[in-house]
Amino acid sequence: MAAAPRLVEVVEARLGHLEPLDRQALEVLALGEPLELDLLESVTSGEDVERLEGRSLLTISTRGRRAWVRLAHPLYGEVIRARTAKARGRHIKKVLADALEATDARRREDLLRVATWRLDSEGSGHPKLLMDAAGRALSYFDYPLAERLARGAVQAGDHAAGRLLGEALAGEGRFEEADAMLRSLQFESKTDAERTHLAIDRARNLFWRLGRAPAAEEVVLRALKTSTDPVRGDELLACRAEMALFGGDIEGAIGLVSPLVERTDVTPPVTMIAAMTLSWGLIMAGRTKEVLAVAERATPAAPQSLDQPFGFAAEWWAWHLGFARFFGGDMRGGQFMLEQLYRSTVEEDLGPIRAATAFALGTLLRIRGRPRTALARLLEAVAYLREIDLFRHLTACLGELAHAAALLGEVETANSALEEAEAHRIDSFRMDEGFIGMGRVWTAVARGEVSIGAAQALGLADAMRSRGMRMFEAIALHDAARLGAARAVEQRMNGLAEGIDGSLVTAFAAHARALAAGDPVGLKVVSTTFERMGAPLLAAEAAGEAALLHREAGLMGSALAAAARARTLATECEGARTPALDRVDLPLPLTPREREVAILAARGLSNREIAERLVVSVRTVDNHLHHVYSKLGVAGREELRAILGSRVLDGPEVSAASSRRR
Repeated sequence: MAAAPRLVEVVEARLGHLEPLDRQALEVLALGEPLELDLLESVTSGEDVERLEGRSLLTISTRGRRAWVRLAHPLYGEVIRARTAKARGRHIKKVLADALEATDARRREDLLRVATWRLDSEGSGHPKLLMDAAGRALSYFDYPLAERLARGAVQAGDHAAGRLLGEALAGEGRFEEADAMLRSLQFESKTDAERTHLAIDRARNLFWRLGRAPAAEEVVLRALKTSTDPVRGDELLACRAEMALFGGDIEGAIGLVSPLVERTDVTPPVTMIAAMTLSWGLIMAGRTKEVLAVAERATPAAPQSLDQPFGFAAEWWAWHLGFARFFGGDMRGGQFMLEQLYRSTVEEDLGPIRAATAFALGTLLRIRGRPRTALARLLEAVAYLREIDLFRHLTACLGELAHAAALLGEVETANSALEEAEAHRIDSFRMDEGFIGMGRVWTAVARGEVSIGAAQALGLADAMRSRGMRMFEAIALHDAARLGAARAVEQRMNGLAEGIDGSLVTAFAAHARALAAGDPVGLKVVSTTFERMGAPLLAAEAAGEAALLHREAGLMGSALAAAARARTLATECEGARTPALDRVDLPLPLTPREREVAILAARGLSNREIAERLVVSVRTVDNHLHHVYSKLGVAGREELRAILGSRVLDGPEVSAASSRRR
């Protein structure tokens, strides 16, 4: 936006009269800010900088080991740049580029600054510099800058920069332009390596961004037929496995990449891609114990620079290992890994990885029973993915968002998220089906259609089994059991528990068995198991289900104790609502005075202390406690404490004055 004339006048008045050297120094700063103090002084002088700081026209701050200089107000820069002649601006940027290169610049962003200043001042006369800088800009996810630099390199005659230009266009959401660029470059390529890399880039753009899976497969198969280099064949095979995995053929993908990961003659980039594909396939197949071994084999192949392919290998491995630990039963450990990764992506401003991590973290939080916190992370991820969604995370994230919102009773939010997910999803991409499917299940439940939700969960489990997504199949079957279909899934859950690694699915199966058998003791054990794992929502549900069975059997004391446990666990679940929790509340069949005496007794007070506190006789307390024990079916204070639960026992003290008022 151009500054209005009146605003320019105000800023000029604030700047006041400037000597030629002062104005020149401000022009340098306006065109290059922020600038290191040493760099600015090398092209102006220390006296100029000191004089301008004294007039409060610039500020100096320290970051790391460097002192950085900025204009005191952004509007100063806008006005000064507008008033600086173009030829003068080009000269300043050339001077800055020369000065920075003379310092033997080593910081990662220095390359970007030098290349940009060279491009602005001298045009596209530095193809290698521009190409290197374009790759650096892509590693920072600065797609518009990467496009400028890559175009400059192409114009300078470096056709290899066309691949970077295609990636930059894709990053800006210009997928059709990227495909046209890559297709034209394929016809111009002269070597097997160039043709292979362009085919892979184009196939990924067709599959992930344009949703044209058959066309992507055709590009890869055509390249495989014409390639004679075994190394290029490995690269194309890894690309084909990626598409098979996310197209829903889990076992096929695992079969394609397992040999690549095992071999020792595969290049590091191919090993990394194959290992990433294999690890996610193993997680979906329920073979979580194998993921760590895959990561260990692939670690030597991890790039040491962010400018290399898969430069963020450490971040992606943390993503995968967090899921593997979580689904293996270590829920707290898995969540901790994702939280650590999320914080680092926020600090380093790693946009796409931050969005993917926020989505992953939201998923784990929701499963554990933290829907409100999960919703915050998922909304953050969706906001970013609506702008840039290079790997089709948006549809799955929207399905997960609907799930979290439904658990909180926010039906409109859930419905809206599902509608948006359906509008964006494509049939050839299958990895989002589980997330969207479970979103549908729990949105139906939030509308009160519990039987419909159970039926949808069973249908989803069948779909997941056909894809080889055994982990999603187990989750869907467990949800069907939670919604009343335990007998229909018990045997299938037992079979999955035998074939899936870790304790989580084993606990799912135990939960389904106890529900199918109407076994309150088994449900109590399951509740303890889930609590130990770090899943308070599932633990609360199991305790609540045990309470209902105890009540049906006439065991009021056991029922009330289980209900109290369920309520205590539910306090950790941020207001989550499920059918099992909605049935938990069992009112204590006590009079106000009996409840008062019961609370004090459970807190450890003796009968005499209670009598003194309430200003009644000890005999009266004895009688009240006798009635309490009889009504609740308990034999003493320990059982009474279990029934009342921590929320009641940790509540406000009962005062004698309040008692007398009653």
